[in-house]
Amino acid sequence: IYYQQNQLEQARDILQHAMKLAEIVSDKQTPFLMKLGLAHLELATEEIEIALELGIRAKNDEVYVEQFLPYGSYESDIFMTRLWLLQENISAAKDYARPWSRQIEQLIGNLDHVEPVPRIILEDLYKIGFGDYWIDRAVITFLQLKIASKEFDGLSDLIDISLQEVQRSGAVAIEIQFRTMKALLFQATQQMDKAVDELLNVLQLAKVGNWVRAFTDKGVPMYYLLLYTRSKGYDSPYVSSLLSSFQYDKTSVDQNNDKPKCSIQKSTKYYYHESLTKREFEILGLVSIGMSDQDIADNLMLSLQTVRNYNHSIYQKLGVDNRTQASLRAREKDLIKSGQQ
Repeated sequence: IYYQQNQLEQARDILQHAMKLAEIVSDKQTPFLMKLGLAHLELATEEIEIALELGIRAKNDEVYVEQFLPYGSYESDIFMTRLWLLQENISAAKDYARPWSRQIEQLIGNLDHVEPVPRIILEDLYKIGFGDYWIDRAVITFLQLKIASKEFDGLSDLIDISLQEVQRSGAVAIEIQFRTMKALLFQATQQMDKAVDELLNVLQLAKVGNWVRAFTDKGVPMYYLLLYTRSKGYDSPYVSSLLSSFQYDKTSVDQNNDKPKCSIQKSTKYYYHESLTKREFEILGLVSIGMSDQDIADNLMLSLQTVRNYNHSIYQKLGVDNRTQASLRAREKDLIKSGQQ
């Protein structure tokens, strides 16, 4: 509750107290979940490097945690997916989403917009009980990733079925999460009137509990939508408070256009190298010593286009634009030695 209301220091105090209690009673599950809780707090305060370190540490603990906590291994991957989504690094987010999103992907793939049977199949996702701690975070993060990737097929049905389950259980806090995603899906598919209507509905629900993070955790797309909604005359102290909670340096919006246009400068851009494959490390090493793409192709017996595809993937994961920047990043972070090890 403290986290959702953006009272982050109070939330931190609660987490630290819980960790002390866990040490006293030798609880093995709580420290894992508390690391992720602290990682969420660091992410919320733009301490990305600390959040990344905590997320990786939690992931390293997951093998041990799995024997105590069903689906525990998914939690760290879901967090890391969210982290890279907020950094607008879709490639890195997809890498961390692969282990936990397969079931949802499979069910989405079975959707048929004519027959009702696939809806029943999709509802199997919730038969273990919507109250299970990981389900709502997994589906919300899955929706964020798909919208960011502009892969919209099946998302509307997934949201509708999720909302049916949530409303049946009376979980208003989770309903707010899914309704924000419905608004963002409308925005992403250029249905701006519907996006605004849905956002206004969810604002009515959320302002009662003064929810903040349900909006700010959706990142730049939600910021766009709130700005756009305010530019259309729907302003309130609550909307202004939400906008001020986003940590961006500079914003602007074109009030005369149906599409929100914002220029946003994030405080820092972060690189990502944890998912570089063995082959990518190998190619990065050759790039770093000045070999041309053709030379790399000849040495590794690959086609020139394959090498270029690898380069593109490496640039995305390192957060750079060209081979010179990739070489500098590799030397700066000692990635070549990491790859050799």
